[in-house]
Amino acid sequence: MSEVRFRIIYRLATLLLPDNKFLYQCLTDSTLKNYFKVSAFSIFAKLAGDIGETIVVPSANTLHSVFRSTLNDDTLDLELRITAMRAVIRFIQHMPSSNEKEHFQDLLPGMMKTLTDVYLSKDIKDDPAWHSAETASDITGITLKYCVGTTCLARFSLALGGKSVAHVAIEQLSAYSAAPEWEKRHAQIAQGCLKAMIKNLEQVMAMVLNCFQDPHPRVRWAACYAICQLLHDFSPHLQEEYHNQVIPAWFNCLPIKANLIEDKLVHELLCSMVERLLDWSDRELLGSNYQSLPKVVSVFAEVLCYGEDLATEETVNRMINVLRNLQQTLPPDTMESAWSYILPRQEMELKSLLSPKEDANF
Repeated sequence: MSEVRFRIIYRLATLLLPDNKFLYQCLTDSTLKNYFKVSAFSIFAKLAGDIGETIVVPSANTLHSVFRSTLNDDTLDLELRITAMRAVIRFIQHMPSSNEKEHFQDLLPGMMKTLTDVYLSKDIKDDPAWHSAETASDITGITLKYCVGTTCLARFSLALGGKSVAHVAIEQLSAYSAAPEWEKRHAQIAQGCLKAMIKNLEQVMAMVLNCFQDPHPRVRWAACYAICQLLHDFSPHLQEEYHNQVIPAWFNCLPIKANLIEDKLVHELLCSMVERLLDWSDRELLGSNYQSLPKVVSVFAEVLCYGEDLATEETVNRMINVLRNLQQTLPPDTMESAWSYILPRQEMELKSLLSPKEDANF
């Protein structure tokens, strides 16, 4: 019975609230506290999702200027700007035509400014605990606002179209490449930002490759993770176009040991990428004359000989299978040359793992 009453009350609310002048007053009255403005933006976002055009069409013109002034005012509380941004996304998603969506394109700079401020906010910190996480769910230094920012840009790109967002995103984020603050360098290659800029892959790749040499471990880790995602999403185009730059630069950063849980993910993605190279039977992607092969073997050796800290049991088994595949299909001289790049102790341990005697253990 209580559920039925709730539905009746909620239905009445959706009928009455769109015409409620108090909601608009909450957003335009400068004397009201932020709590009222946040609540009003949240209600408009909820109404847009639930009743669509019924609220979006008549309110769009009135709220457009409010959205713009809120998003562009970096003196306002960040939570308020985030809530406004989410309301904007909901409104754009429920616009009935592309022409009406285009009316909101002038909000792009303010949206991007809000998103990058989220990435630069105190919600991502260089917490010492990040470097020694012990559980897969540990996201030390990253809290709700940062997670919201990561998802909002992807939704915003879908709502307006990636082409509309890309040029603004690149202009905003490219400026952070040489910034002294590590948070800005980290923000420029955050996952949500990359998705928005994917139409400009050459510029994205230049930004990511530059971050491989960054002095801060969180920026280097973000670069490794970004490359993993790009290799996964844009195979085989990215490998074919950029492997001479990407693969050596990536391998030079591996193995990474900044965060033992998140590193497992990066090494798993590395293994997946090498497996794909083998599946394509396109060994040239390992470099001319297999020039990248010694680095592959070297990284695998460090991960496998380090113990359980850098890879899951599944990834360990997959790496061993990859090395066996290479050993069985490449010329013996090629593999022997690759073995010579690792420590004798590592070579002995790897060859022991690859021997038929070890098959029973996996």
